[in-house]
Amino acid sequence: MLDNLVSFLLAQRVRAIALVIVLLSISLIIYCANTLIIDISQNNIENDINNIYPQQKLILPLSRVTNAPAQRKETHVVTKSAQVINIQVTGIIYSNEVKGSRAILKNERSQRSYATEEPIEGYENVFLQKIDPDKVTVNNNGQLQILALTEKKSSTSSSDESLIQPNSENQSISLENYIFPAIVYSESHIPNGIRLNNKVSPAVFRAAGLIPGDIAIKINNHIIENIEQANEALNEIKQLRTIEFTLLRNGQPILATVSAQDFINNTDAKKQ
Repeated sequence: MLDNLVSFLLAQRVRAIALVIVLLSISLIIYCANTLIIDISQNNIENDINNIYPQQKLILPLSRVTNAPAQRKETHVVTKSAQVINIQVTGIIYSNEVKGSRAILKNERSQRSYATEEPIEGYENVFLQKIDPDKVTVNNNGQLQILALTEKKSSTSSSDESLIQPNSENQSISLENYIFPAIVYSESHIPNGIRLNNKVSPAVFRAAGLIPGDIAIKINNHIIENIEQANEALNEIKQLRTIEFTLLRNGQPILATVSAQDFINNTDAKKQ
């Protein structure tokens, strides 16, 4: 009897343990299921809220945004108007090469030669832009102005003849009687001037407007830059009584109008 009782109790104990294990397993399954359901529900609720109340971007005023681009400031360009210029073109030394051309300009302050793109003395933002044989173009604060070469009386005009004394001997005298010309050549053997040597005393030569050894780079309309022009210039010295020389002194072109009558007058004055 006792053995049977012990066996019965042991069997009941095993059944009780198994029942507890089953109950614990069921509880664990229920807990996990509830947790999963809660997570899914929360996600659905959040999605519903986002759909109902979509997020809105915060737009701040431009002045409060530190990375906003700076506003453009309006700039006003002040253009200077052209100045009133008082310039006379008293001489032009024209060359086929732009850098070789020179214009002799005269204003109320000075008279000197200018090269292309050189600022004109006495004026602000005014420069010589172009040199032509009979005119120049001046850039006056961005505005182009054309200045014509000042007309000069021809060396063979009747006004020049009025300077000649009514003496038949004087009328046959040309500048060749007082000037000994010689062609000056460059290193490349190209004529670039005519040297004017004196046949009279240096004092008379200077009184007539020339310095012994002066270099003429232009004689009347003949620019000495080739042998043909040089020969034409020499012929004019032989034939004419009055010539306009463009002389190169201290690197600057200078105009000098010289006549045989100047030599005659100064020679007579010296004799007296």
